This record gives sequence, structure tokens and C-alpha cells, in this order.
Amino acid sequence: MYTRKNAPNLSKLLFVTRIPQNIKEVEEVITQALDNTDDWLEFDDGPNVKMFNVEHYGIRQRWHVVSSEASRQKSVKKIEKKAKKKELRSTHFSPASGSLSLRRRCNQSRREISQQMEDPQPIIV
Repeated sequence: MYTRKNAPNLSKLLFVTRIPQNIKEVEEVITQALDNTDDWLEFDDGPNVKMFNVEHYGIRQRWHVVSSEASRQKSVKKIEKKAKKKELRSTHFSPASGSLSLRRRCNQSRREISQQMEDPQPIIV
């Protein structure tokens, strides 16, 4: 596992397949790669790669940022799924998440309507 504690062991390896994206420096390198797409290595029908020489956890390393159409489409689907889920949450109520407040608003609306009528009807809860 790629951690600060494990860095001495990692320095003996020739490569690590993946660096966790929750590391601040990873986000910075990805941002640099996306800011300048001119010098990416392009492969036929495959991923594009950009290399960075970095020193992290006291170890000189070469990081590769990899981008492909398949990974882009996967990211788009993931974002669309999250957006759809958020939209559904905002329009539907479950007993645990807001039906009580919805019931209160409905009762309030009924009261307002009853007050506007000449002969107020009883409110049934």
C-alpha cells in the first residue's frame, strides 16, 4: 500500500501500479496534466499518457497520468448517476428523510385554504 509509513519498503520496488487519489500531490499532478495537453503521448486506439518526475515521501518517482476515452465515459456516467440520485432525493420524500415536514406543509396549506373559505371545513390529520 502506498503510504508514508510504507515508503521505505516502496523505495525498493521498481514500480507501484497506482497512487491513491486522496493524496494532495496526485490532484496537483493531474491538474498540471490536464492544463497542458500538448505533450501527451498518444497510443493508437488506447490511452494517452503524460509523465511527471516527482519526489514524494522522500522517494524519486516517475508518475504517469493516464487518460482514455473509456475512462472519460466512465467518469461521465458516474457524474450523471450522482446528479440523477441527487435530483431524486430532492423530489421524493421517505419516512426517514422528510415526510413529517411534508405533512406539516400540507396541513398548513389546508389551514390557509380553510381560512380563505367562507365556511371553513375541519382539518383532518
